[in-house]
Amino acid sequence: MTSLDAPTGTSHDAQFRTRYLAHLLTVLDHLELFGVDVHRYRLRTPLSIAYISLAVTGGTTRGLRRGGFRWGPGLLRSDGGGGDSASVRAEQALGDAARVLLRGDAGSGKTTLMQWIAVTAARHGFTGELDTWNGRTPFLIRLRDHVAQPLPPPQRFLDLIAATIAGLMPPGWVHRQLGIGAILLVDGVDEVPEGQRRTVRDWLHGLLSAYPDLRVVVTSRPAAASARWLDTEGFTSVFLERMGPADVKALIRHWHEAVRRAADLPCEPHLLPGYEQRLLAQLDGSAHLQNLAGSPLLCAMLCALNLDRDSNLPRNRMDIYQAAIDMLLHRRDSQRGVPTALPELTSRDQAQLLQEVAWWMTQNSRTELTRAEATQRFAHRLAGIRHITAPVAAVLEHMIQRSGVLREPVPDRIDFVHRTFQEYLAAREAADQGHTGALLEHAHLDTWRETIILAAGHANAPVRRQLLAGLLTLAAERPKQARRLRLLAAACLETAPAVEPEVLGRIRSHLRELLPRSVAEARSLAAVGEPLLAELPADLSTLSEAQAAATVRAVALVNGPDALATLARYGTDPRPRVQQQLITAWEYFDPADYADRVLADAPLEGGEVTIRSAALLPALPRLRHLTKTVIRSDEKVDLAQLSAVPHLTEVHLTARGIVGDLGQLARHLELEVIWLRADQQLLNLSSLRKLRKLAYLSLWGLAPHQDLTALTCLRQLEWLTVNGVELSAGHLAELHTLRYLNFSPASLWDPAMLDPLQKLTQLAIYSDVGPVGGVRELAVKLRQLKVTYLALSACAWLSDLAPLAAIDTLTELVIDGTPVTDLSPLAGLPHLGWLSIGNSEHVFDLAPLVGLPALKNLWIGDSAPGLDLTPLHGKRLTVHLARRVTLADTAPPDGVRIKRVG
Repeated sequence: MTSLDAPTGTSHDAQFRTRYLAHLLTVLDHLELFGVDVHRYRLRTPLSIAYISLAVTGGTTRGLRRGGFRWGPGLLRSDGGGGDSASVRAEQALGDAARVLLRGDAGSGKTTLMQWIAVTAARHGFTGELDTWNGRTPFLIRLRDHVAQPLPPPQRFLDLIAATIAGLMPPGWVHRQLGIGAILLVDGVDEVPEGQRRTVRDWLHGLLSAYPDLRVVVTSRPAAASARWLDTEGFTSVFLERMGPADVKALIRHWHEAVRRAADLPCEPHLLPGYEQRLLAQLDGSAHLQNLAGSPLLCAMLCALNLDRDSNLPRNRMDIYQAAIDMLLHRRDSQRGVPTALPELTSRDQAQLLQEVAWWMTQNSRTELTRAEATQRFAHRLAGIRHITAPVAAVLEHMIQRSGVLREPVPDRIDFVHRTFQEYLAAREAADQGHTGALLEHAHLDTWRETIILAAGHANAPVRRQLLAGLLTLAAERPKQARRLRLLAAACLETAPAVEPEVLGRIRSHLRELLPRSVAEARSLAAVGEPLLAELPADLSTLSEAQAAATVRAVALVNGPDALATLARYGTDPRPRVQQQLITAWEYFDPADYADRVLADAPLEGGEVTIRSAALLPALPRLRHLTKTVIRSDEKVDLAQLSAVPHLTEVHLTARGIVGDLGQLARHLELEVIWLRADQQLLNLSSLRKLRKLAYLSLWGLAPHQDLTALTCLRQLEWLTVNGVELSAGHLAELHTLRYLNFSPASLWDPAMLDPLQKLTQLAIYSDVGPVGGVRELAVKLRQLKVTYLALSACAWLSDLAPLAAIDTLTELVIDGTPVTDLSPLAGLPHLGWLSIGNSEHVFDLAPLVGLPALKNLWIGDSAPGLDLTPLHGKRLTVHLARRVTLADTAPPDGVRIKRVG
């Protein structure tokens, strides 16, 4: 059968999809771990070996770990798990949102993560939070491939990544895949010129308007795209964090495993474990190396250099970049006795050629070039190197094949193995040639930021002074760009070996004026690094609460011993937002040291602390003003670890499965809240009988034969969720104080079971099995109880809302995932202020909602295409629309605020 979407039918769709996914595995299921197998070693290792899961923060995730983590002695060499992370894993963040803007610094693993998503989708291998992504077809678009050409329409998505089979594609195939919800991976917003980024956003808008069910991930460096850059398209912004100790240990292990699999090892196989352990030991003992290793790229460089330099490692990133280039261009071949066809081409000559290419690419906003362009640049530089007589083509081929810095991933497209090398070499060329004018001309562009910072490190004293003074002068002349330019000048202090006192004084004076006005500005200020700390006030008393909290965040992001000393001065500031940031920063540092120096005498948030990492638990007794401890974790926590936690009042463990016995919780007589996900485990609920203050109990994923008898002893409960097991009238008989009940009956149930719950005001039911007497009997019971909140989600037995109109006390109603089509009975609910609806097979008529005087929030989780909001014209309310909901082609009605969610 043919159609507009399938002009030649769909009979070959499945066959071509299989062919396409197999092709993706061929071209993407590898990772070029830096330093692995260069020259005679195999360059690639499977992603299944090399990939490690990294952490993200932002959006709906928790605290930030941008500044790194201070490691206790021996932490890297221990066998402990990854309990250091305060952030969520990237895979979980992606599973929580359909559209994600993934921001991260250079070398943070953005492109590797995109490649992993494509490969895992091709293998149908997602698990956990991402298991719903299985069956979706991935499309990877690298924006650097489209700098000099238009962004591709769907029918051109395969032109580059699958060019060899694109001609076999059935007409309209990509459109059909997008229509059923494919995965679109858009890599490298920062790799297109600033003027082209609006085009990228418009291109995304067009695709998402046509195909709202897409899963989309877009990557960028933070300077190129703010966290809100794609807010209007409903994207959740997350930040790819620096690695903590467990992540670093995993990457080092994977790197050495890749080397072990090489065809020609760089050392005797039995020596590799020794190199690995010496690297871990050096990291444990050096704060400088720890900070560097937080970047996946720099960590991989350290692995390679540790092997190449017999564990004699550089101490700053300028030296690491130079050592890495020296290793790739010269040392490894010469030390291993690898013969060269061009003996007259020294490593210095090679660096000159690479600088020429890197500078030309940077000036032209390019991240790759053709062979013809590369030949032209090589010829230009070789004209001045008289001792090299080899043909330009031979020199270029040698550099591609042997340098390890330049590569040709596909025919006639040459680039650097990582953009960082391009920036480093372009910066060296600019410094060598005194191209200060060009650097200043582009100083306002985020794509030049790293090049300028690195140029400050390469330059001699006169050139460096000209560059830094020029940045400050530009800032004075351009008020709109002043903050960015002054922060850029301050960031140059990281790489500059020395700065003239007069210029340094000017930079420092500006830093004192650039204190962050909000937490959102803290990250940009923290990029300055340790020079920032000397310019901060001795205490926060002269700052507003917002400024003070932002200053604490900036210091935490800088990290290190000096940052800890600064935070120690701020620890007793009693303002709630300041204390909140001080507690969040705890996870960035050694737990015991931070507790002693910063939090020991801190007032905390009214004596309360929320803990999200098990690593902090042993240090809690050091907090002298602690009166309430709340634990929230999405990673498995052994309940035995909670035994010594002081003043434990709330436990929220959202990871699937319980480790340990609930008896560990029974020791904490101050416990008021327990939220657990059992994952079909049998729990010993009887141990909770001792908890006389327990008011909130949520038990998800219980085994079907879980014994709930102990509930009858928890007479003080006010909130109860029971999921996965049958709840009977007997279990509720003694719960006279219950105000909220959430349950999922698996068989016919009697509303009379609610009779003992005379204080019940909120009820949530998730079940396709209805009550005895149907919805009418339930409504009668809920009217008697004067319920104000009712959620009937995925209740197939609810098709008529008329009985619910009798519950005139309702203020909030959820009826999504039900067969309901007619909303008119709701007109009899004068107090209804919050309504959630959803039906994928029906277009709701919203006109009956106009007469609801109290309605302020309407959530629409699903609808057939063509939902019309115009009947709501003039009504002041917010409509929260799931991204998959397609509206009718009409203008938004006056008075209605539309927010895309989910």
